[in-house]
Formats: sequence, structure tokens, C-alpha cells
Amino acid sequence: MNLITQWHITEQCNWRCTHCYHEGYLDEWPDLNILKNTFEQIVEIKKNYFWLIVNKYVNFAWWEPFLKKEFLDLLEYINDRNIIKNIGILTNWSLINQKLLDRLKKFKNLKFRFQMSLEWEKKVNDLIRWKWTFEIVKDKIKLLRQNNIEIRISFTLTTKNQNELIKLIPFIQEFNINLWVRRIVPMWQSNEEYNLMLSQEEWYKLSIKYFNINKNILKWKWTINLSWCSEITWYKYKWYWCWINDNRVLTIMHNLDVYACRRLPIIFGNLKKDKLNNILNWNKYLEFVKSHNYIELCKKCPYVSWCKWWAKCITYAKNKTLKMEDPQCYFAILMREKNNKK
Repeated sequence: MNLITQWHITEQCNWRCTHCYHEGYLDEWPDLNILKNTFEQIVEIKKNYFWLIVNKYVNFAWWEPFLKKEFLDLLEYINDRNIIKNIGILTNWSLINQKLLDRLKKFKNLKFRFQMSLEWEKKVNDLIRWKWTFEIVKDKIKLLRQNNIEIRISFTLTTKNQNELIKLIPFIQEFNINLWVRRIVPMWQSNEEYNLMLSQEEWYKLSIKYFNINKNILKWKWTINLSWCSEITWYKYKWYWCWINDNRVLTIMHNLDVYACRRLPIIFGNLKKDKLNNILNWNKYLEFVKSHNYIELCKKCPYVSWCKWWAKCITYAKNKTLKMEDPQCYFAILMREKNNKK
């Protein structure tokens, strides 16, 4: 099992995507020594919880990590330390070029994986992301392929683009990639965000549709993964579940706040005031992630050990509590109907 660190190294971004939950465009870590110290604390926490770790992994997240001028210097430091080897970079594509990739190749001890977002097709993607962004997607993927860098494509599924998924099949086959679908998290509590969320029944029908597409058309060679924060096909196939429910994720923000996940705005502490080793008290962390034990409806569901209570971030965003079932869970409807008939 991996203990994943999601490090939001900066809030700087050169795009303005419509569904982004960005609060600002700040950069509060100008000192490379602070970044190095933070990395060493990550190393220490992974040592303390060594029994959880198979592969040591750090994801550098948005808003656009390569806008952080100290970022490459930090990667050089991590490479020289030669402790954590797997580096994920969540990027918006815009700054990727051969010169940058040549610089990354010099870090011989690091293996990179790029995650980039796409909403397909051109009209929808450019509406959600940024004008003309669609035009650069294929060229960037080809460039990364030529440089032997692993790619993951992320798709934020909403009521506006749910019909676009089917159009991605030739794309993922052509470029030999998997597509990771994520649900929108209504962090701003706005009616517009709620309107972008699929209903429970829509999620249910979509899960059946894409399970059959993966099985019969894609033959599992490539997959459209309704996963991570989108576990909606577990009744037929065991997808990945939310990292929080698997007790294996922590997030460090640009201002040194520590969360379990950025999409779940519950702060454990701040590295300006305390060490990460003290903030991430394992017993308290487990108590936090196991708050689903109080959800009576889920306890009685025969699929709960597979879905692991779905996405806490969406539950919290919609209900301001962790002690309720996922608001997009179709089986919650069935369970209530069953209980009402008794």
C-alpha cells in the first residue's frame, strides 16, 4: 500500500477553468530552503509509517507547478537525495516543451508521471478549460510519449460533458492511454455547481454503460476508469476507491496547511506551527477517516466493503458532515426503499 503525498506547491496558474475550486493565485513559499525542509518532513513521515509503503510517491499538484520558479531546483534536490523516486506532476499542459523535458531527464533517480486534464471535445473542452487549449493536447501527448513519460488523462465529469465520454474511445486507443474520470466536487456550494452534478440515477446508468464499454469494446486493454473519487461500478467490478478511505493520503498546501485531501477542507494543522510528524497523528487520522462507521444506512449495504463509503469530499461539500452517505450513491435510494417497505 502506498502512502501518497499530494503537494500543492503553488496556487499560481495561467488558466481559469470554469469548474476550478481555486481560491487565489498566490505563491507563499519563495524560499527553496522551506521547500527542502518540507520534503524532509515528508521523508520522515514515510519512514514512520513504513509498514504502509510499497512505493514511495509524491504528487506535485496545481495549480501549475512549473510556474513555481523553485520547482526544478527542488526536483534536483529530491533527485540527489535519492529516497523518493516516483514523482507525479499534475499539470495543465501549457508549459511542457522539449527543453523542459530535457531538464527532467537529467534527474536520473526520478521517474515521472504526468497527469493532465481534458474535457473533450473541442467545443466543450475549450468552454470549460481555456480557449484554444484543445489544439495543443495531441501534440503534448505525442511529445511526452516520445520522451517515454507516463501519462494519465483526467476527465471531470459533469452534466455538461457526460455525453462526451463516448467520443474519447478512439482517442485513448490511438494514444494507448487510460482515462481517469472524476466527479465534480461542489466546494463553492453554488447552485451552478450543484447543477453540474449528475443525479444518483444518472451515475448508476453511466456506470453500467461504461462497464460494458470497457469489457466489450475496449477489452480492458484501455479503460475509462470511473474511479478514485467516482466508485460507481463496484457492484460489478472492484474499482479503486478514495485514498482517504484507504488510509493512505495526505495533502500539503502552498501555505503549509495540512489536509487529508484538498477537496475535503478539514485542516489537520500547519507546518509553520508544528512538524508534520506531530500533525499527522496516526490514531487521530484513522479516527477521522473512519467517520463513516457512524453511517447506519451504509453499514447495512452489501457493497460497502467494496465501495468503502465512496467520496468523503462530495459528502462533506453537499452536507457539511462526514456522517452521511455519498449524495450520488444510487444504492442509498434502493436501501431506503427497502427499509421503508419493512
